[in-house]
Amino acid sequence: MSPKERLIYCLWVADYCMRNAGDISQASEMYAGWQKEAAEQSKKLLLDFSSESFSLSESSFEQQFFSRFDGICEEIKHV
Repeated sequence: MSPKERLIYCLWVADYCMRNAGDISQASEMYAGWQKEAAEQSKKLLLDFSSESFSLSESSFEQQFFSRFDGICEEIKHV
């Protein structure tokens, strides 16, 4: 997969868990290392907001996920 596709997959894992379970506790069972991978791919793609978002602590990421989601999607769209 390309860096963009890998990032989108990581975002999908987070989104699936947040919308279905209300947290990201199951995300690592779906894809171990998803958050680190997302942060790395965001940096490769020069997506500052996404990189910052995926670099948050797990609890901060959960708390801010829905307010950051659209911004992450917008950045990815322009890659």
